Amino acid sequence: VLKHADKLIHRLESEGVEVEVAACGKKAIGYFNYRGIKPVFEFAGHSADPTYEEAAELSLYSGAGYHYDKLDEVFIVYNHAKNAAEQTLVEQQVLPIKEESYADLLGLNDGEDVFKQFLEQDLEKLPGDIDFEPDAESVMYYLMKAYLRNCFYYALIDSAAGEQGARRNAMKSATDNANEMVSTLTRLYNRVRQGAITTEINEIVGGAAALEE
Repeated sequence: VLKHADKLIHRLESEGVEVEVAACGKKAIGYFNYRGIKPVFEFAGHSADPTYEEAAELSLYSGAGYHYDKLDEVFIVYNHAKNAAEQTLVEQQVLPIKEESYADLLGLNDGEDVFKQFLEQDLEKLPGDIDFEPDAESVMYYLMKAYLRNCFYYALIDSAAGEQGARRNAMKSATDNANEMVSTLTRLYNRVRQGAITTEINEIVGGAAALEE
C-alpha cells in the first residue's frame, strides 16, 4: 500500500500536481515522514480498530477542500480483505465521483453497473415529480457528507480486516513451521537415541562373548 501510494504521489508530482497525504497507522506516518512528506492528518493507534470519527474528520476536510476548489481529486489507497487468506490492493477515486459501483471497483461481479437500469430511464415517462424535504440541494448536501464518511470508514475497516487476515496467515505459517521443526528434531532425537541404544547393546553382547571365551 505504501509503495503504491508513493508511486502515485511521484506520478502526480511529475505532472505538476501538488499532493497532500493523510496517513493512517504508525507505519504510514513513519514512511512518509522519513521521505520528507508531512501528512496533513496523522492517525495512529487505531489501525486494528478504526473509529468513525477518523472517517468523519477525513471526509470533512476532503469535502470542504473539493467544494472550495482547494482539492481537485481525492484518492484512497488501501488493502481490500478479499477473503480470510487474500488481500487486494485498491486505489479508489473518491472525488470527483466516478460512474462505477463499489462492486465493480472491488471485482465482486462481472463488471455490470448495478445502477444502469436507473441511469437509462426515460425521464419523460416518469409517473410524477420527486419531492425533496427541505429541498433537493440540502438533501444532496447531506447525502454527499454521508457518502464521503462511508467511503473513508469502509476503507478503514476493510483495511483493518485485511490486516487481521494477514496476521492470521503469518501466525498460521509460523505455527506450521514450528510444528515441522518439532517433528524434524523429534525424528533426529529418536535416531540418535536408537543409535546410542544399539551401540550399548553391541558393547554388552561383545563383553559377554569375551567373558565366555
